[in-house]
Amino acid sequence: GQSSTSGGGSGGGIGPDTSMLAKKREENEMAKERYRSGRNRQRRHLSAEEREEALKSMQSTASAVDAARSAKIASAPKRSADEEEDIGGEARTSTAGRGEASFLRDMSTKVHGMGGGASMADRIGRNRHTNQRGSESFL
Repeated sequence: GQSSTSGGGSGGGIGPDTSMLAKKREENEMAKERYRSGRNRQRRHLSAEEREEALKSMQSTASAVDAARSAKIASAPKRSADEEEDIGGEARTSTAGRGEASFLRDMSTKVHGMGGGASMADRIGRNRHTNQRGSESFL
C-alpha cells in the first residue's frame, strides 16, 4: 500500500513544498520590482505645444483670480479718512482694536490691584496666598 511519506509535496521531506516556495519568492520579487519602477518613474517631458497650452491655461486662471480680487476690493465698503483716523486713534489709546470691552479691562485692574497707586508691598501682601508654602519669611 501506502508509502511512509504521507505529504503531498515533491520533496518528500517535512515542510512546505519547494516549488510553492520558489513560486512565492518569484511573485514577491515581481511585486517589489513593480513598486520600485512605479516610484522611480521619470517625469514625462511635454512637447512644445503641450507646454504652450499649459502656460495659456495658467495665465487665464491667474487673470481670472486677479479679476475676482479686483471686483471684491471694488465692492468693499469705502471708509472715509475721518473714520480711518478714529479707528487708528482708538487702537493706539486702548485695547478696543483687539475687541476687548473696556468694562472688562477696568474690572481686571480693580481685581488684580494694578490701578490706584498700590505699592508693590501692598500687592504682595494682598496676594500672599499665591506664594509658595514654607516661605513664611517672604517679605
